[in-house]
Amino acid sequence: LVLNGISETKEIKGEIIKESSFENSDGKIEEETLYKGNVYYKDGSLHLSEGNSSKNKEKGDLKHSRLLMQEFSISRSSLKRLEVALKGYSFETGSASITYKLKNEQVNDYLGLENDAQLNMDINIFEPTVSGKNYGYSIVFRKDRLYHSEGIVGKLEGD
Repeated sequence: LVLNGISETKEIKGEIIKESSFENSDGKIEEETLYKGNVYYKDGSLHLSEGNSSKNKEKGDLKHSRLLMQEFSISRSSLKRLEVALKGYSFETGSASITYKLKNEQVNDYLGLENDAQLNMDINIFEPTVSGKNYGYSIVFRKDRLYHSEGIVGKLEGD
């Protein structure tokens, strides 16, 4: 799911793509698109647009009508209580990242994990944020083969 805010119209629109990967007879990994459609955000929740492609192999389904970051808030005080697993800074790109160990029932429920499961939460901070030009963060939740990412990118006021 990728969403983009359109500041001129104050709309949030995007696209949802559901893919599956499998190993073919040659032992190579192939990807197949099961569903591809448009989404929009209105009144605090996500909605599928009508009239999505008939080429889809599956029916469109939004597992959640809200983004995880609308349900799970992050603050400095909550981050201080978490164990830091890894910190990083790239001199080549100017970006930074911090990985925390997280055990949270609300997040686990959203991601379909056992309530007591521990996962990694990566906070990636893009170079324009580090240098104070604009802002951009991605939050990635990882456990085994699960990978869920949400990002925020924008311009600072006055730019």
